[in-house]
Amino acid sequence: TIGFDGRVIDAAFGRKLEKMLNDRNVTFEYETDLADALWTDRPGMPASDIWVVPEAQCGKTVARKLAEVREAMSKEEASHMLLAKLDDIMWLYNIRANDVDCNPVALSYTFISEKDAVIFVQNKALTEEAKAHFEKYKVQVKDYTQIVQFLETCELKGKVMCAYSEI
Repeated sequence: TIGFDGRVIDAAFGRKLEKMLNDRNVTFEYETDLADALWTDRPGMPASDIWVVPEAQCGKTVARKLAEVREAMSKEEASHMLLAKLDDIMWLYNIRANDVDCNPVALSYTFISEKDAVIFVQNKALTEEAKAHFEKYKVQVKDYTQIVQFLETCELKGKVMCAYSEI
């Protein structure tokens, strides 16, 4: 049995492992983060305050960017998009933070459908300014840790586009 935290290993690498080890009677356990169970004094994830970049500096409003994303989704006949690329998420919502050294991003995911947009961020990173910004553009805000539960309960029909960062 090979165990790993399925939240941090991308699907392509997981499939590659399965294919490589197919003839060796290997099973995979990826639902549980074993380090989390053993590491009792594990530091928390970084969570800096999210700030909004003025629209004059961004060139486009969040509404316009979401419309463009939805146009691209439509061309690909996709009903949903999951983004995990932090720089793309920051660009889309005209926000920044300091969760990663030398990169002004907030740990986050976003899920976009034809009608809705949901951002998953750490609640402690939400400033009043960020809350008002998301409310202005009708972006639902959910806690960062709820992404897996959200995806498990989502009714997905048709094609889902995904964008993530490769390490």
